[in-house]
Amino acid sequence: MEREIEIGDGSEADYAGLAHLHYRAGMPAVVERVLVARWRVSAGMSGRVIGVLVVARPTLNGAWRARAWPEEFGGGASARERAVRCAALVRAIARLVVVPRVRGMGVGRALVERAVAERSTEYLEAVTAMGWSSPVFARAGMRVVEEEEPAHVARLRARLGEMGIGGSDLVWMACPTCFMARFMGLGMSRPMSRVGSRVGSRVGSRVGEEVSRRAEVERALAVWADASSATRKEKKAGVMTLLPRAAQALVGRRVFVV
Repeated sequence: MEREIEIGDGSEADYAGLAHLHYRAGMPAVVERVLVARWRVSAGMSGRVIGVLVVARPTLNGAWRARAWPEEFGGGASARERAVRCAALVRAIARLVVVPRVRGMGVGRALVERAVAERSTEYLEAVTAMGWSSPVFARAGMRVVEEEEPAHVARLRARLGEMGIGGSDLVWMACPTCFMARFMGLGMSRPMSRVGSRVGSRVGSRVGEEVSRRAEVERALAVWADASSATRKEKKAGVMTLLPRAAQALVGRRVFVV
């Protein structure tokens, strides 16, 4: 199948056409290159875009770089020195999207391999919330950097653990109907009319308990959000905004480098 894939330069408009398939909204702040994957017209295919990769300037405050490249970002380098080196030496794979019907056919790997082979800087990184479940970066020759968990994330993990809640549970809590059905012990395959009747029969014994636990979770999320400038502003948007961000911090992010 990879013989039928053609990788070449594209534009931000190419990404915009597939942006709805990515979990992050909008474009990176400073885009440096867009690669697109198409079916080869010579192979009897349409030449339609089936995947897009965006290379951009990275965030300047990545703590993982001291582990990935200690000779450049470790030791006693000041924050300013690290930022200058990052701007000069590092670029990031900021977006990678493959249309669902061709996933698993080598499209994403081909895009990443081209980005690695033709990188314009010494180092290339990819910070992804989906890396834990997708092997595409490792298959393309990038290596995983094990991160030291920030103290405020560790505290959130411990507090939720005391309540018997894991990071994946926060995803359920972001959907009120799914959350109530799950913790009431209901199957979501049943018609909602039947689910509603069963919820009614358990109101007295479970709803108060779950409402109380949800309030405790909200307080824990507020403390976690206050501890970092990256999430402090989002606290004002409410718990439904914080839930997926906290879930990502607890179970999702992986860093790949080359």
